[in-house]
Amino acid sequence: MLNSWQVVSGIALIACAGFGGCSFTYRDSPPYDGPNSRSRPEPRVELIWIPMLDTESLPGSGAYYDFVFEPNQFEIVNLKGMIADMYARGFDITDAWYHGPSHCAPPDAEFTTGTIYHPTLVVHLSHPDDGMARFHFRRINSPSSLLCPYSLTLYAITPDSTDHPGP
Repeated sequence: MLNSWQVVSGIALIACAGFGGCSFTYRDSPPYDGPNSRSRPEPRVELIWIPMLDTESLPGSGAYYDFVFEPNQFEIVNLKGMIADMYARGFDITDAWYHGPSHCAPPDAEFTTGTIYHPTLVVHLSHPDDGMARFHFRRINSPSSLLCPYSLTLYAITPDSTDHPGP
């Protein structure tokens, strides 16, 4: 017997196939030559699962940006590579939070709502950068645009040692 998640997933896959796809491939993005543009080594990007986002611990300075997904888009192909490449192009990304298309409930919940939430990607930059708009991002005041604060993936950025040499 199929559960509701399998039925919803099957319908989503059929809809994606019928409408020409549901993903964004980062390699399609335009080159960036804005004021902060520079070439630097790609950073180390560590993926960390977060059961629940604590908004109190988020950076208070800098700027937050929300990725604008297309209506039939349910994923970003090679998200880790996209974040590393944008950093290497000169965007001062410090962290990124991603919640894929799924139900929203605490990890230990026995039940969830029947709602499937659209994916959300929020990035934090140490300084605002208007060039983010060319890569499908819009500036937001805070990461409260995350519709679901549960079961997120944090993409933690560690600059290459040649980018910020030590003493």
